[in-house]
Amino acid sequence: MLLYLLQARLPVMGIPDGLLGPVLFLLGLSGTLGLQIARLTGRLRYRLVVVLCGTGVLTGTLLAATSWLPAVLAGGFLAGTLDDLMDVCSDVILNEMIPSSRRATLVSVSSLVFSFVMLAVAPLLGALFSMA
Repeated sequence: MLLYLLQARLPVMGIPDGLLGPVLFLLGLSGTLGLQIARLTGRLRYRLVVVLCGTGVLTGTLLAATSWLPAVLAGGFLAGTLDDLMDVCSDVILNEMIPSSRRATLVSVSSLVFSFVMLAVAPLLGALFSMA
């Protein structure tokens, strides 16, 4: 969600149109970093990962809502990295809890819950970014 908001906001902040694609591509790579970091979190308790990632995503989102371009880019990268890290850790926990014969239901329920969360979060993020 944050990348969609930044796609509209970065040109207004002075990113030239020719650089918007590469900048968004680099921000998108943040998720790949989160996937790699997930390999290192195996010994951490899931609750700690959720607290750390949730705090980091919130911090990154607030940084991305500022008017200082380096903070916006760093915040977008931080939020993207930790969001994907938490997503992978959550998927691992859920897959360990649910037998393989019921995983299709798990994916459907997970997608539904994500949609419900985004119904509330998207307007809030939009309002935050329209104020900045």
